[in-house]
Amino acid sequence: METLASLFYIFIHAGICHLTWNILSLVYLGGFAERSIDIAILFCLPNIRNCSCPAA
Repeated sequence: METLASLFYIFIHAGICHLTWNILSLVYLGGFAERSIDIAILFCLPNIRNCSCPAA
């Protein structure tokens, strides 16, 4: 029973650490993703026929 409890604790702890890491990564990289979308909109939408952005 003690082994099962320690395994349960390890899995819960690993899950919390994984979620925390994912949230911190999204917070850190979210600004870059938002900035890249703004750049694509700024350069591609005004002249959509002559778009030279890599996404087109």
